[in-house]
Amino acid sequence: MNFSKEQLERLKKNFNDHQKPVTRRDFLSLGLMSFSSTLALPSTFIINNTKALLDEVFQDAIKDPAFFVMDLAGGAALFGNFLVGHKGGATDLLNSYSTLGWRPRKNKLDFRFGAPMAGGGVSKILEGILEMSSKEAQDNFRIGTICHAANSDSQSNPLSAFSLVCSSGAKGTHITQALGTRNSISGGQSIDPLNKKTLKPISIQGLSDIENSLGVAGRFNSLNNDSKNHVLKMISKNKDFFKNEIINNAYEEMEKTEIISIDPRRDQELADIYNLSLNSDNNSQKVVFSGIANSVINNISGPGILTIGDCDYHNGNQEDGDEKDLEIGREIGRLLELAHRKKRKMFIQILTDGGMYARESETDVRIWTGDNDDKCMTVMCAYDPDIAPEYRDQNKTQVGYFTQGQGAERSTILGDQTRIAYGVFANYLSFSGRINEFENFAPGVFTKEELEEVLIF
Repeated sequence: MNFSKEQLERLKKNFNDHQKPVTRRDFLSLGLMSFSSTLALPSTFIINNTKALLDEVFQDAIKDPAFFVMDLAGGAALFGNFLVGHKGGATDLLNSYSTLGWRPRKNKLDFRFGAPMAGGGVSKILEGILEMSSKEAQDNFRIGTICHAANSDSQSNPLSAFSLVCSSGAKGTHITQALGTRNSISGGQSIDPLNKKTLKPISIQGLSDIENSLGVAGRFNSLNNDSKNHVLKMISKNKDFFKNEIINNAYEEMEKTEIISIDPRRDQELADIYNLSLNSDNNSQKVVFSGIANSVINNISGPGILTIGDCDYHNGNQEDGDEKDLEIGREIGRLLELAHRKKRKMFIQILTDGGMYARESETDVRIWTGDNDDKCMTVMCAYDPDIAPEYRDQNKTQVGYFTQGQGAERSTILGDQTRIAYGVFANYLSFSGRINEFENFAPGVFTKEELEEVLIF
């Protein structure tokens, strides 16, 4: 037996009258509320129709892009991979790039992702992205950059947009919170502007941390109080139904399936992308990263924060920096390929705490030498499985600029870092088709003119 068209329409109306449900149990509960008379039907009716119910309604919960923060702890040389320019944009070249690690006038520029990158083998981040993603995925991947200053090697930079994204409704179907690789209020190295303990990501140090976060009890937290009370009254009135052995067994089987589904070692696509086997260490970085990626891309959890450490590679040689940049690029490429295979829109914020400078040389241009707060930037990446993301202005891939002194101009709208997270959030909402909602979540942060100025996508 299937739900009739009329029943589904009434169910949808019931959803619209309540806070947007974000978990499977929420959907089931609200469905039962809409059709309380069905509680008298055999339990097999509910079991057999749950999938049809979810398929019909669940799509609204994943319409927004998956959101990741890639936190490069230590102050990576992003400007040595992504071209920074003067007031006219990324291709308005500075007089000199003597301390920025490459020579744009001599090196090949790569525009395949929109924003120019150091081509010809110079950018190891670009090399890593290309290594780990398919041509089909790359075709629908676009990048934008923000030039700004930030405190080097510091946990005080309010750069992460994760909490703003969470506050706008980004919650998982089974784990409403974000997942982060550090036990901090932002899940990473940099902090976020809201700094709310209630939004603190779950700290993921091993795959078991994700598995342990899957539970029925916390899944009703996303419902408003009226809905919660309705659920409790319904359960109280139908105790015998909820003690039914068939229903309990169905829930148990669903839980088993859910736990298996978040294990990347059991997903062939994830195993291929992250080079995993069933024997891969539960606590290894690739299992943790792939587990978080899987949970976020499949909307099991809220946003994901992936921290890559040891990015302060200003130790007087090129090899360490190139190796770390390659690692960063590979992680970006893996996320891109996973989003492509799962056909999910995705937005990535790549941030770092401060920057560094290279030794001035005509030959050894990528010898990173020391910290520099002014040589910082944030990178935004957008992927759409259906069509390449569009820029609001085809000539604009950069917000802010670097001065002729080869550092970020602090007086620009995002130059002093205090509003970086809001600028990223605005671009996320715009990419999501929801830029008209920005003022609801960040009132008074930007004027109408300033908001337009910070938008790339």
